Amino acid sequence: MNKAKKTVVIVDDEVDLTELFCSLLEDTYDVISFNRPNDFIAYLSAHKDVPFDALISDFNMPQMNGLDMIKKCFEQGYHFPFILFSAYLEKEIIFKALQIGAFRLLEKPSTKEKLEMAIEEIIVEHDSSKLRSEIRSTIDQLREYYSFLKVVLNDRVTEKEMQSLILEKDAMGNFSTSSPEEILNKLEEKLDLLFSTEEDLEMKKGKFFKSA
Repeated sequence: MNKAKKTVVIVDDEVDLTELFCSLLEDTYDVISFNRPNDFIAYLSAHKDVPFDALISDFNMPQMNGLDMIKKCFEQGYHFPFILFSAYLEKEIIFKALQIGAFRLLEKPSTKEKLEMAIEEIIVEHDSSKLRSEIRSTIDQLREYYSFLKVVLNDRVTEKEMQSLILEKDAMGNFSTSSPEEILNKLEEKLDLLFSTEEDLEMKKGKFFKSA
C-alpha cells in the first residue's frame, strides 16, 4: 500500500521560484504555494489544526520576513517544522529561528536531493518532539496516580472505584476514564514510536551528511 503524500507549503514573494520549488517537489509531496506572507497566515488561520507537514519559506520578503511570519503563526498556537531559504543570515537571526522550532537553513539555489532530505529530517524531528511531550505528559499522569493511590489505599477503595478516578482528556476536550493498565500500555506504545522515530532520524542524518 502506497503511503499518502505529505503536504509541503512554500512561501516566496518571487513567483518563478515558487513555481520552481513546486516542480521540484510535486512528485514526492503535495505542494501548496503562496507569494505573500499574509496570504499564508490567512490560509493557516482558517484551519483549527496545521493542515500541512512542513513549511519552506524565503527569509527576505517585502511584506514581512519569513521568520516574523512563522513567529506570528506560532503565537496563534500553530506549530510546525520549517526551512528558511536565504543566501545569508546573521547569527542572531539563526539563533532565534532555532529557539522556536525544528529548523533548517538552506541557500538558494538548492538541489532537489538536499531539499527533500531537509524536509524529511525536520518532519521526523518535529514528530519526535511531539512524542516526547506526550510521553512526559503520560509519565506525569502516572506519577500523580501512584501518589494518590498511596493515600487512598488506606481507605480500602475498590479497584473499580480506583479506575474511575483516572481521567483522560482527548483532543476535543472530552474526559473518559482509563485503567492503570491502559495508561501503561499507551506509555509503552509511545516509547516504541519514539525509539523507531529516533532510529529513522539517525539513519536520515547519516545519509544527509554523506551526500553533503
